[in-house]
Amino acid sequence: MKADYHKPAHIDDEIASKTKWTSAVSGEKTFAGLKIKQIDNEKVYLVPTIFSSLFYSVFIFIGLALTYGGAKVDGYIRISLIIVGLVISISMIYVLIKNLNIKIVFDKKSSQINFSNEKTLQLSNLHAIQIIPRLTRSSGEASNYYFVYELNLAFKGGERENLMYHSGIDYLLHDASRLRDFLNIPVWQLKSISLDC
Repeated sequence: MKADYHKPAHIDDEIASKTKWTSAVSGEKTFAGLKIKQIDNEKVYLVPTIFSSLFYSVFIFIGLALTYGGAKVDGYIRISLIIVGLVISISMIYVLIKNLNIKIVFDKKSSQINFSNEKTLQLSNLHAIQIIPRLTRSSGEASNYYFVYELNLAFKGGERENLMYHSGIDYLLHDASRLRDFLNIPVWQLKSISLDC
């Protein structure tokens, strides 16, 4: 269930009225911790953190350990452990490679935002940075609720593009303020909560 929020009253901006205030994160998007690297006054990069790469590497090693452990035992469990270990390792290697290839570039000189060479958006159409909190339910039997904060780019036509999301609001606010200062655009922060369940 996602709440359909309207423009918060504390934001006095016409473009905010035609911008959606629900989650902009697609269901298949994977977590990617990004850090901001400012090259000069004309260019900012968002690249994966070392932590995000280490996170995926742990699962690769777990998969390899299962595969190795499977090779040491006999019977049906041997085949099961080897298959499960290989599936975990191969899938996490794929996710790690995909994560390492993430590179978002804000380039004032070309007036473009380049998303890992997959798509390019016009920097001149960017209007604001939008921060939306939502309460998300973890999967599994002992599911818990936790906050996730999205940092979205809001464009003049009301379109949005999710830049990153994180469970730490301080982390996101820090990055939002750095982008705000570089791009000279406002930050809109929704204080309400969207429940995904």
